[in-house]
Amino acid sequence: MGSWDLYCAICGGPTSGAEVSSKPRSARFLRRRAREAEIRKAQNIPQTHPVSIPSDTETMEEYEARKAAGGLSSGSEDSSDDDDADDDADENDGDSMCTEDEMYTYDPTIVTAEEVAWTEGIRVLGQNPDGSCFVSGIGRTQDYGRVLVPFNDTPTNANGVAGQDLVAYWDIDDGPVVFPFHPCCYEILACCIIGGRDTARLDKERLFGVMKELTTEFCPRLELDYGDPCPEMEQYWCSHPGEEIFVAEPKEQDNLRAHMRSILAGEKFQLRVLDEQHSEVKAANRVSSDVFRNLPYDVIYAIAELLPASSLVAFSQASRTLHALLTGKAPLWKRGISQELPWFYELIRLLQEPEVGAGLNFSMVLDWAQKVTKPRLAMQGPFLPVANRRRIWGVCEQLCQTATH
Repeated sequence: MGSWDLYCAICGGPTSGAEVSSKPRSARFLRRRAREAEIRKAQNIPQTHPVSIPSDTETMEEYEARKAAGGLSSGSEDSSDDDDADDDADENDGDSMCTEDEMYTYDPTIVTAEEVAWTEGIRVLGQNPDGSCFVSGIGRTQDYGRVLVPFNDTPTNANGVAGQDLVAYWDIDDGPVVFPFHPCCYEILACCIIGGRDTARLDKERLFGVMKELTTEFCPRLELDYGDPCPEMEQYWCSHPGEEIFVAEPKEQDNLRAHMRSILAGEKFQLRVLDEQHSEVKAANRVSSDVFRNLPYDVIYAIAELLPASSLVAFSQASRTLHALLTGKAPLWKRGISQELPWFYELIRLLQEPEVGAGLNFSMVLDWAQKVTKPRLAMQGPFLPVANRRRIWGVCEQLCQTATH
């Protein structure tokens, strides 16, 4: 049996093997990606699922016929690249990578080698002989499911050595195991469970017990749903182009708030004077009898405070009265958005600024925030790290629910 890679217990992503191309993409590679986009659109395939790609010499009709005949397997790349030699002769001039290399590296225009380096630094959660649990210093994963981590900052039986070689997830001899994770993923877990980034407040003993329950023999990560899209769990991590989301560092992006401030200053996010041309008011006016008109404002506001932001949108559009009373109430919407999108740290911090909110159409802000941070393959841009954090937050919620039950 050969070696295997280990995966982060929290995000399910790599702890080694993330490779970024050192050269630009070739024209041939970009053509294949364009054809992939065409197939996605034609077949209505979600961005969270891979697709098969026809060869450059194959028409779409020929591709569809071959697919119908069973010549393609789901999610596989077509290998019948008859014109590789011609393309390579034209394009492989030293400035572009060959197609084979391109298929197993990330796009340097989306992530850089420096930006994916975070994936290789891991801590582990382990258990001492007395039953107490510890979190190690930052170390590295090794071959054959092992990790090498320092204990200079944890009260364990390190025997004075700088690091210790430990077994992750499962041990063939039924010995003690540890659970590796990225430090930034551990912070997300803390935010999800305790509402802050002070990881020292996490109950390590309970968390270790939960992770132990979620282990399976020969499995290099926990038995959890790691989101949609889901990072593959193969013997070795493979850096597929279009899957840069899995290596986008999910820490808070300090430069994103200024970018969002300029976006939210746009006209589409501004409240407009109520008139009969607005679709929201038209919908509200279709109500034959406005039962909310006679309700005290305090009662309406109390109801609204109980609703998540997504339900608040529908509630505020249920009648003209509700629309007029609730649409511009910034504190109500700011609270709702922070509860609905707890993983969107940058937006929450932006909305906490006193000058932000006056005149904002918060239902539009919520809809926009949901769309730009939706995790998907082939994603790029400034919200890529937030989308990965959103995916990881869903995993943390599963760990939290398991611990509660």
